[in-house]
Amino acid sequence: SRELADAARALGLASAEALDHADGMLPWLDAATLEADIRAAITRVAADVVVTFGPDGLYWHPDHIAVHERTTAAVAALGDAAPALYYVTMPPGQTRRLVDHAGGSADVIPGLDPDAFGAGALPPTLVVQAGPCAAAKLTAILAHRSQTDSTAFAAVAEADADRLLGTEHYRRAAVGRAGLTFVDALGVAPDAGLAAAAESSRP
Repeated sequence: SRELADAARALGLASAEALDHADGMLPWLDAATLEADIRAAITRVAADVVVTFGPDGLYWHPDHIAVHERTTAAVAALGDAAPALYYVTMPPGQTRRLVDHAGGSADVIPGLDPDAFGAGALPPTLVVQAGPCAAAKLTAILAHRSQTDSTAFAAVAEADADRLLGTEHYRRAAVGRAGLTFVDALGVAPDAGLAAAAESSRP
């Protein structure tokens, strides 16, 4: 879609590909078909690292959970040729801070309790302070205009991006290639990363 292309451009990506499956229907799609498509995409680009949703789908979104399950299975099925696999995760309260910044009246996703984000999430194994990329991340998020207009994201100025969006949390999956990757080189252990995030969030 145009929004995805705009977001990819903001992040400086060379390409972005969307698989042709109906939005909102992934849990009811034939699991083998979705898994095969994901596995083919991983193989086609010879991925060293794959990042997907954790088992909570960030906020229990059924499509996100289906992508987590099928991506994990696809990576496991690749055996010795598998890339490293990471799950993006979110600590409780992170989205609440975003909503509070917007005055407490705007949603991140219309009708969704912001405290659902990160509720029950597995703890991270890696924390990345991505402040220099936070402004580009904000631009990429806002590129999804159909989902972000009139939400709390619209109230985030570029100057606030580092504080509100500049810390990334990942959990290394039990499947996939072992050993250190370039992603590990970008981050630190959770205790140190979370301490730094707490310090940067102070007024």
